[in-house]
Amino acid sequence: MRVSHVSGVLDATTLDESFDREEGFDLERFWTAWAKAHAASRGCLEVRGMASSDVIQQLKRGLAQHIDPVHAGDADAVSQEVTLSFDSLEQARGCLLAYGNAIKVLAPKALRLSIEDFAEQICSMYRGGSPRDS
Repeated sequence: MRVSHVSGVLDATTLDESFDREEGFDLERFWTAWAKAHAASRGCLEVRGMASSDVIQQLKRGLAQHIDPVHAGDADAVSQEVTLSFDSLEQARGCLLAYGNAIKVLAPKALRLSIEDFAEQICSMYRGGSPRDS
């Protein structure tokens, strides 16, 4: 059986086709086992950041599968600490760069430095230098 993340579904069409499950198939048991195996196979990069409460709401919508609701900060605070989980540094960097200066990475340091490096390369390019000119 194939499992797909709902976030990856862009469109769906109802077909007249059907399928048969194996006799004795237990969806709950299958899903529990699949989720446990999937979690064990993934890398896990925990990211701590600071963001305004309105940005936290955007993060909850845009990065719902990554945000830890337990560590999403105090809704009444102007700036809140948030904890996000990603499979890798590259995935975290790509997702968080889209938010520009709306979220500040506190940890891990490697991600913070990587985002800073990307930002410097972009600024340099738009100011007329090559990405590596400093």
